[in-house]
Amino acid sequence: EELCSEGFNAKDWGKIAENIMKLINTEQFFIAVLMDTIVAVTGLGIMNVMILLTESKKRDIGILKAIGATSIEILLIFLFIAVVYGVLGFILGTVIAYGFAKAIGAISVEFVAESIRINFVFTAKTIFESFLFSLVVSGISCSYSAYKSSVLKPVEVIRFG
Repeated sequence: EELCSEGFNAKDWGKIAENIMKLINTEQFFIAVLMDTIVAVTGLGIMNVMILLTESKKRDIGILKAIGATSIEILLIFLFIAVVYGVLGFILGTVIAYGFAKAIGAISVEFVAESIRINFVFTAKTIFESFLFSLVVSGISCSYSAYKSSVLKPVEVIRFG
C-alpha cells in the first residue's frame, strides 16, 4: 500500500501466488500424512517384535518372578529394551537420512541458465527432536508387551509354558 501511494504498481505476492500457496499447503499435508503412516507402521512393527519377544520369554519371565523379581523390575527390563530399540532406530535412521540428503544434494538441476542444488541442514535441535521422537515411539510401542510381561503369574507360566 505504501508503494502504491507513491505511484508504484505493487501487488501482494500472496494474492498473486494464491494457487501456488494452496498447492504447497496440500503437499505439506500429504507429506505429514505419509510420515504419520510411516511412524504408525514402524510402531506396529516394534510392537510385534516385543510381543513375540514376550511370548518367547514367558518361561524366563516366570522364573525371574519366581526367584523374586517384582512386576516393576520386569516392566523396567522391557522398557529398557524399548529404549535400546529407540536409540538403535534413531542411529540407523539418522545415518540413512544423512546419506539420502548427501545423495540428493549432489544432484543439480539446470533451471534458466542456473544450476540449482537442494541443501539439507541437520541442526542439533532437529537431531535432538528426532532422538526424543524415536524414544517416544518405541516407548509407546513397547508399553503393551512390557505391561503384559510384568503381570504374568509365575506359577501358571512355569506350569503351562
